[in-house]
Amino acid sequence: MIAWASRSARATWAGARATASGRLTLHGCDWVLKFVVASTDPVLPDRLRTALDNVTQQIPGILLQRSYNYSGLRLLPHIGMKIARLSGTRLDASSARGLLLMIGQAVCDDLNGLTAKDVSMLAHAMGKTFAYDDNVFARIAERVADGVCRDVDERCLSNTIWAFARCREACDERVVGIVTRLAIDNIDKFHMRNLALTSWSLASLGVNDDVIFNAIAERAVVCIDQFWSQSLSIMAWAFTTLERHEAGLFSAIAERSVAIAKSFNEQSLAITVWAFATLSIDASDLFWALGRRALLIMNTFTPQNIANLVWAFATMGRVPEDLFAAVAQRAIVIANRFTSPSITRTIWSFASVGFQHRDLFSAMGRRAAALIDTFSSQNLAITAWAYAKVNDNNVTLFTAIARRAAAIADTFDPQCTANTAWAFATLDIVNDALFIVIAQRAAESIDAFAPQSLANLAWSFATVGIPNADLFAAISKRSVTIINVLNAQNIAITAWAFAAVGARDPFLFETMAHRAVAIVESFTAQNLANTAWAFAKVGEYDHNQLFQVLAERAVSIIDTFNGHGLSNIAWAFATFGFADRRLFSAIRECTIMNIRSFTSHGLAMTAWAYSRLGIRDVELFDVIGRHAIAVADSFSTQSAAELSFAFAKLGIDNAKVFHAIQARAYAVIGVLNAQDAVGVALWLSFAGAGNDDILRRVGRRVVDVADGMSAQDLVSIACVFETRNDDHLFQAIARRVIAVIDTFDAQSLASIARSFTTKRFRCDDLWRAIGRRAASIVNGSRLPATVPNEIRLLAVKAHHSAIMTSRLASSAARSRHRSQAMSL
Repeated sequence: MIAWASRSARATWAGARATASGRLTLHGCDWVLKFVVASTDPVLPDRLRTALDNVTQQIPGILLQRSYNYSGLRLLPHIGMKIARLSGTRLDASSARGLLLMIGQAVCDDLNGLTAKDVSMLAHAMGKTFAYDDNVFARIAERVADGVCRDVDERCLSNTIWAFARCREACDERVVGIVTRLAIDNIDKFHMRNLALTSWSLASLGVNDDVIFNAIAERAVVCIDQFWSQSLSIMAWAFTTLERHEAGLFSAIAERSVAIAKSFNEQSLAITVWAFATLSIDASDLFWALGRRALLIMNTFTPQNIANLVWAFATMGRVPEDLFAAVAQRAIVIANRFTSPSITRTIWSFASVGFQHRDLFSAMGRRAAALIDTFSSQNLAITAWAYAKVNDNNVTLFTAIARRAAAIADTFDPQCTANTAWAFATLDIVNDALFIVIAQRAAESIDAFAPQSLANLAWSFATVGIPNADLFAAISKRSVTIINVLNAQNIAITAWAFAAVGARDPFLFETMAHRAVAIVESFTAQNLANTAWAFAKVGEYDHNQLFQVLAERAVSIIDTFNGHGLSNIAWAFATFGFADRRLFSAIRECTIMNIRSFTSHGLAMTAWAYSRLGIRDVELFDVIGRHAIAVADSFSTQSAAELSFAFAKLGIDNAKVFHAIQARAYAVIGVLNAQDAVGVALWLSFAGAGNDDILRRVGRRVVDVADGMSAQDLVSIACVFETRNDDHLFQAIARRVIAVIDTFDAQSLASIARSFTTKRFRCDDLWRAIGRRAASIVNGSRLPATVPNEIRLLAVKAHHSAIMTSRLASSAARSRHRSQAMSL
């Protein structure tokens, strides 16, 4: 006897145990399961656990021997439902699934002995435990269809359809057709729960039938006031999953949701806003009401619900600061529960709307790095994109992303490939191993790249300074192939990238020029500036027609240019030598009006452009000069040199500007590197500063950093100081020239010789080195008509100094190429 049972139950249990051979009957099994289901004990009592074990051990034998009568047959669906309720708690899920399969197979041939309600219950139990069996589900569908006119009701029908959806692997088209027809024929019987459950089930089965879903929508609108939050969210999910934008239904859902917003839990809320955002339904009242509700129950949100919530608001461009801040705090608290998809969706949402929250990104970054091996290629690309978008250079995370991306590179599609490269380039993270893998993967799949991804890929490699020849050749070929679908931005980015890495491709640039002319009216200010810059940079092709239409377009939209764009367009046209009067007049007016938007670099580029074209505009340069003084502390050495050069070349004397440049030079001399020291010397030279003290200080700094100078640096610094009395500086220059003599070309060799001749500086070793290099250039030259002339220039310049001429002749006579050198 069992003490925990009631008297009636004990009697029934005793009767069950008293059956033949002392084994349980189905009635006994049902009673045991009933008590187990009813038990509220955290841990099942020993006697009840033993009884449950007996049930699970004996049911297979009972079914196999078919030792039950009609009443036992009727009990099997009830037993199955109880087993389903215990699955995953009191019973192991796989054991419960096995028992349900046995029960389903046992009654399969006797379904006519069961009511439609019994059959529905069995189907529901099998669906709950994912007990798949093609034959059983086909027979269930037929039986329910046969019993529709007699004993089936809407709950029975919706439960059956739900079971089929859960076990959709066991449902073929015929079974799906049966359940769909049943739903259509009985739709007028359906109420709130039945409608929601049926729509979810059909959507899960992929049944996108106009007739049934129109009927469900119409019925739902009629009884919308019966719906509560869970049913509303389920209905919205089903229609959204099938991309069915039923305006009347969603309007009713929105109105009802606002009315009962206080009843929404976190899951229903997240699903509902997700559905509306996915279909781009901008229901303002809905988002406001559910946003307020979310704030109140934020502590109940799970990672998935957080991800869906912020994704919906971000997608619709709604960024309530208090809601996003609350979401961020909740996400930080439960960060260790996030999976890779929820991490990806959450940070994408914050990044896409520009909501900065460093603590959130730090927490998500740590979690992402820990889970990096679970990330798919899409999740990796989106994560990298999001961190780049908010300019968060998380070294640990990006190191992990690079490793994972390289490991699964073959799963990357073109968009993921381009986005990943874009993220690393945007943050200036140069990971050579990753970019090699990306280049290989991109080249393999280049024919699948869409225009934007193709342009972004080129931009990324150019930005990090990796001119992968094979990749750029593939990008060029693909760009030419799809040239007629490239838009203005694609053209601008691609041209910029090729120019930036020095990838000479005449056919590509010719093709892009024709496309740019054809679509020039769609070019924005930035597109114009980047395109002009790129074509000016490559510079060796005749693109006058392109520059003409770019100039006309720029004039028409000149008011949309900022300082950066104005300086770039001016530099590009000046570099190309295209002095369009209307364009530079428009640039002048716009520059004067927007001078405060110019950086120091932009000021220098603009001034240089006007000086290059010989356009002397005192008023413009006065405005440039005043702003240059205001931002003097931000000038780089190169920008300062260009600005000084422009003023000097045009003969515009502005003492205040030159004084500001001098002050800037004083401030930075002690920390200058080799290239910057040259730049400071040049700008002082162009400015005509005439300050002996500052030039002496620059000279001393040059001596300290001379070992870092290139051939061109040495030529420039020698030119600046050739008329000054500073032998110590020229000794340092001479030593460096000798060390890097093999990097000098004919022109730079002639220039350095001229400076030392002008200086009348004696250095035998220098002249020997110059002689050897001159002979080498003559012998190795492939341009005999031009290069030897430059070497002759070297000899002519040297001839002006008897000492230098004798030294040069002496060193040349001792060279292996004496005869060639003497013939010069």
